[in-house]
Amino acid sequence: MLRKFANLSIKTKLLLTIIPLLLSLILLRQVFLLRNINNTLSNELESRLNQSNELIYNLVDETFTGSLRNYLRGMIDDAVFSFEAVFKAYLRGSIPFETAMKNLSQGLSNRVVGDSGYFFVMDNQGKIIYHPFEEYIGADFSSLDFIAEQLKVREGYREYVWQNPDEDAPSEKAMYTKSFDTMNWIIGIAAYKEEFPDIIDFEHMGEGLFNKGSGADSFFILNADGEVLLHPTLAGQNIADIGRFRGMMKIFSDYRDDKVLSGSMDLGIADPDTGKNTRFRLSYSWIPVFDWVIVSAMSIDDFYKPLRDLNFIFIFFDFLLLLLVAGSLSILFSFVLKPLKDFTSDLLEQEEFRNKHFRGKGDEVAIASEVFQLYAEQIKSDKIKLKEAVEENRLLADFPYQVKQPVIRFNKDYICNFMNKQAQKELYPLHTGQDILTFLDVESIESLSETDRKPLEKQILGRLYEIRSTSIPQHNDCYLHFYDVTTKRRLSTLQSVWHHVFDTSIEGITITDEKGNVERINRSFTLITGFEEKDILGKSVNMLKSHRQDEKFYKDMWNSLIETGHWEGKIWNRKSNGEIYLEWLSISGFIDNRTGLQKYMAIFHDISEMYEKEQELEFMYTHDILTKLPSRGLFYDRLTQMVSSSKRTQETCAVIILDLHKFSRINEYIGMTGGDTVLVEMSKKLKVTLRQEDTIARLGADHFGLLLPRLNSNEQIIDIITRLQENLSESISAGGKIVKPVLNLGISLYPNDGETAEVLISKANIALEKTKKQKPGHFNFFDSTTQSELSSWAEYEESLKMALEKGEFVLHYQPKVSFESGDLDGFEALIRWNRGEGGFISPGWFIPKLEENGMIVDVGYWIIEEVCAFINKMSAKFSRDFKVGINISAKQFINSTFLSDVFSITESNRIDPRLVDLEITENIAATEVTKAIETIQRLRERGFSISIDDFGTGYSSLKYLKELQFTTLKIDKSFVDPLPGDDKSLSIVRSIIDLAKNLDKKIVVEGVETEDQARLFKELQCDILQGYYFSKPLSEEDALQLAGEMDKQIKPIV
Repeated sequence: MLRKFANLSIKTKLLLTIIPLLLSLILLRQVFLLRNINNTLSNELESRLNQSNELIYNLVDETFTGSLRNYLRGMIDDAVFSFEAVFKAYLRGSIPFETAMKNLSQGLSNRVVGDSGYFFVMDNQGKIIYHPFEEYIGADFSSLDFIAEQLKVREGYREYVWQNPDEDAPSEKAMYTKSFDTMNWIIGIAAYKEEFPDIIDFEHMGEGLFNKGSGADSFFILNADGEVLLHPTLAGQNIADIGRFRGMMKIFSDYRDDKVLSGSMDLGIADPDTGKNTRFRLSYSWIPVFDWVIVSAMSIDDFYKPLRDLNFIFIFFDFLLLLLVAGSLSILFSFVLKPLKDFTSDLLEQEEFRNKHFRGKGDEVAIASEVFQLYAEQIKSDKIKLKEAVEENRLLADFPYQVKQPVIRFNKDYICNFMNKQAQKELYPLHTGQDILTFLDVESIESLSETDRKPLEKQILGRLYEIRSTSIPQHNDCYLHFYDVTTKRRLSTLQSVWHHVFDTSIEGITITDEKGNVERINRSFTLITGFEEKDILGKSVNMLKSHRQDEKFYKDMWNSLIETGHWEGKIWNRKSNGEIYLEWLSISGFIDNRTGLQKYMAIFHDISEMYEKEQELEFMYTHDILTKLPSRGLFYDRLTQMVSSSKRTQETCAVIILDLHKFSRINEYIGMTGGDTVLVEMSKKLKVTLRQEDTIARLGADHFGLLLPRLNSNEQIIDIITRLQENLSESISAGGKIVKPVLNLGISLYPNDGETAEVLISKANIALEKTKKQKPGHFNFFDSTTQSELSSWAEYEESLKMALEKGEFVLHYQPKVSFESGDLDGFEALIRWNRGEGGFISPGWFIPKLEENGMIVDVGYWIIEEVCAFINKMSAKFSRDFKVGINISAKQFINSTFLSDVFSITESNRIDPRLVDLEITENIAATEVTKAIETIQRLRERGFSISIDDFGTGYSSLKYLKELQFTTLKIDKSFVDPLPGDDKSLSIVRSIIDLAKNLDKKIVVEGVETEDQARLFKELQCDILQGYYFSKPLSEEDALQLAGEMDKQIKPIV
């Protein structure tokens, strides 16, 4: 193919070259033009779709805002109308203010506003008169911007953003206020916008959109489940059920997984009638507040049809243009190239070229070029021959006697017929008249006589020679020149090795002059520092300074270099990006052989990572990994230093050992990861609370050690401890749950309690143990009685281990009373420990110890056995049955044999399960949700009653509470004690009662000790009451006697 092209005429070649080039330019122009048009159309398509989405979004927002405003205004108008008569009656003196306010509170609290909306009342200054959350009543809200604006206008609608402390992000809220002129107050209503998605009338809103259009071919409004909320034909269907739209489900997965709020996608949608597939461009925008998405769609095929038509027009006119240009160029080339064609025809007629074969037979330029090249080669060959002849003659005359290197001459028989003085000296075994083949072989000699005259390297007598030859044709002789290159080659090898080492070394290398100006760097220097050659050559190495070393450091370095010629060590330098790094640097001085000047070579490598790992290992060795606080070893070192310093200054210092009360329960409740979160938050609060000079360390799982130097008085220590208890007892959110830590503290003082670290730590631990035994959540200073008290408690713990075996446990039974009649309803079994001469031990102490040492499970089954015997005694004596409650511990409840053991005990005693009420605490239900649901269901199937004990003190979730098949809620005594005088406790109790009634559960109130409390709970219509007001826990004998008098009221409730 190329040979045929070479034989074409120059005119044809030009046309075949220019026309494809021109065609390529036309195609590139067309591609570029169509691409620009395509981009313009694409941008226009995106713009139309975005405008459609924006139009629909604005219409949704306007419709929602108008509907919500009217809805809230209607509720406010109704409320104002309802309470005007009440407060006018108050102003007339017909009713007291308290009655009017009670009417207002009950009326507003009963009005439902979405899921969490509420009414509020404030005066003209922004002070809250009524609010559903009592803690806000009396608060001044005028500092809130949206409240301040509403105070100005008094009546109207306003939207604002609000974030509660326990929320991760703010939410949009709406408010409507109206002047309550009767009292010169303002009544308002506030609610989250997201709770009113159903307020929009899509049918009405859609009529306007369908009539005037949105600018797109089609549009949707869908919810997060894919249900079509607004569409001309698909409203009410789910997009996942419509095959041709199933590709839109990616919009929902992107929103759920990555929170993608807007975007676009191309989707092929088949026509339901014809089956033809049409490509659509979809643009979507989410409305996060309602989890709705707006989707606008336009047909890509229809939108781009004009572009395809335009492309065919361009092709047609480009083809015509190409034909016109090709014809014009053909005529032009024929006219311009005619002289050249005539010239080559004349050349070919000359005799010397007439029979010559030219490569380009029809190419006039190729023929002329070949002719000129032949002339040029002939001239060049003649010049070379002439120059060689002249040079040979000159050498023949002079060089053998002038040169300092060995030269010999030999004839055609390889016999040496001449040796200069240097040859006689260095090639001494050879002499004239001798055969030179003793030094060289025939092949080597013949290779030297070739035209390229390449030198030959040969080892002769331990030296390396570069041999060159000069022939003397007229004499059939030849000269051989021997150049000694032994030293040159050795130096060249060493230099190559040096350059290789310099360029490939992993260490950075710098060469400077005597003033420290950089002359050369290697590749590793650039890799480590970031400085290129252009950045640093000719400049001082001072530009690498980090300024972390003082001037004395650099002065000592230069003194060492001047005195010894060497320095090495660690140094902080700066990279080109400003980063400071640590390097190991070795500097040596040397004299440059070429110039005789002093130079310095610096070799270094970056040890920052190694240094950081050393620092990290050091930190890990001395600090707790989780909290980053000092560990026990560093705590001990600092305590020793603090004691030594306090001895010198004669100042007081303190050692505090702190632990989290029942931290294991926190771990059970929120998990180990949540427990770690609590410890980290505690360490942060400790840092904020204590002084900068104080030391905080983590000594164990939930143990912290604190060192407080330079103390002036015990009051100062107590002040610090008070701040610790206040700050560290605040609730912590961990594992999705709220935990309120309880702190135990033990304190020892230097020099009062000891003068060594060991003694001070030991006595602080003893004080901590006293706190845990006597009053968890408080603190104790070490004193002389502490150790003896702990010994007594240790004796109790040892006795407790044998209490069950010795029969020292007994059960007492506290009556439960029906609120309607005051009659006996049943009993709760309560364990007591009678230690003989030691008397009864508080259950509040020994029950936690039973849980700690694991005896609680065996003791729990003993209680069930005793209760079964008690029930049988009552059944044998009385015609009426009484239910008995049994407290079940957490360890017993989660025991793998719990169900089988309970069933076995009750069956062996032939007890009707309906007479047994198993009481579990709220925390058991909360922390073992799945286990609790399954276990309670099995118990309920057998007929056992289940009570949730101590309700309100734990962490249960209402979501799981409603899944538990319990029968009774027991309100904890801690909520009953403040009543009836504590409004907050009363509010909590009312909420628990409402919850129980809504769940259709019975209510038992524990700890009723006064007549007022009994009367209050009768008014609140609680089912069962229990407490010292009716009866203290009774021995079994007294309880049986009470059951025999069941026809008498225990104590009437008036």
